[in-house]
Amino acid sequence: MNNPLCNEENIMTTIFDYLNWRGDLTFKQAPFNEIDSLILTRFCYLPLDNIVTNTPQTLHCIGKHFFNLNRQNHPDVVMPEDITLLRLMMQTRRFKSLLLQHYINTIDYDHEEQFSALLIQLNKTTSYVAFRGTDLTLVGWKEDLNLAFKSSIPSYHSAVAYLNALEDVLHHHVILGGHSKGGHLALYAGLFTQMAIRSKLIAIHNFDGPGFPDDILQLPQYQTLKPIMRTYAAIVGYIFKHNHTFITIDSSAKDFSKHDTYTWNVTHHVITRSAHIPKSAIALTHVLDYLFSRLSTQQIQHLIDSVYQMALSSHISTITELQKLDFKRISALIKSYNQLTKEDTALIHKCIIEFVKAINYHRKNQ
Repeated sequence: MNNPLCNEENIMTTIFDYLNWRGDLTFKQAPFNEIDSLILTRFCYLPLDNIVTNTPQTLHCIGKHFFNLNRQNHPDVVMPEDITLLRLMMQTRRFKSLLLQHYINTIDYDHEEQFSALLIQLNKTTSYVAFRGTDLTLVGWKEDLNLAFKSSIPSYHSAVAYLNALEDVLHHHVILGGHSKGGHLALYAGLFTQMAIRSKLIAIHNFDGPGFPDDILQLPQYQTLKPIMRTYAAIVGYIFKHNHTFITIDSSAKDFSKHDTYTWNVTHHVITRSAHIPKSAIALTHVLDYLFSRLSTQQIQHLIDSVYQMALSSHISTITELQKLDFKRISALIKSYNQLTKEDTALIHKCIIEFVKAINYHRKNQ
């Protein structure tokens, strides 16, 4: 393995460099760290349907099966870098022998839910439960937006039920982790799982996932788990509140691309910290605060529901389809828009105006 960090411990690199540098070391030789956790939360974005079963299989075996099925061209692969990540992990002593099992992937349009999780056995004493963030489905993004006006989403219940169902196969120590919504779900599952599992938790890693309202932060179990919670924030992590260890990470990207963990800098065995909150994160929170002060919860909910239904009625169900609009889908969108009520179109126009005002407000007050 190449070792770009062997002479300069403090040079900043990506998780790909880390895999090349540290991949030949087992967890016995170098203990599991936050970069390893970040890698596993990215790995769980891979579409592993009909590959990972309830029977434990090594990551290397799973990877071979994945490529034998030609899944690298699967439309459900969220980012092309995920394929590179899998290939590197398959080649490393550090990751290739990890045991994977109990993969779940739920897409439910009726209940507006997108949920996926995976159990990874790090060794004979420690289990890692990875919760996937938002994938390419519009229903996944809709569920995220529902957090703006709902105190509960279907994935909350699925995350807790999934973790509870693992009780008999979890080892003595358990780590929960996830990126974006996945990190948010990891925190939630840890808070509301049964005591037998909660007592096994040694760490919960939230990689740029949102926080919670005050009522969650004041729960007794939140105070109990607070010492083992970590939120690593780039953009989304600044939404809502956190009352535990909060780390601003350093990214090579600009603006909202900082949410992409492939742009995060790592140094030796830690994710590189930043001394400054990103301007884009400040802008996001200012704009959201302004919008919520000008629009009612009911208006926000109605807007999100209307736009979502417009997309579905236009046969748009994924972000990829939205990014590659053809004439047929554009025509369908226009037709769907024209079928909205006057009240709906007026609300959309109002929201656009308020959004522009929010941006101007931020620029004047930054």
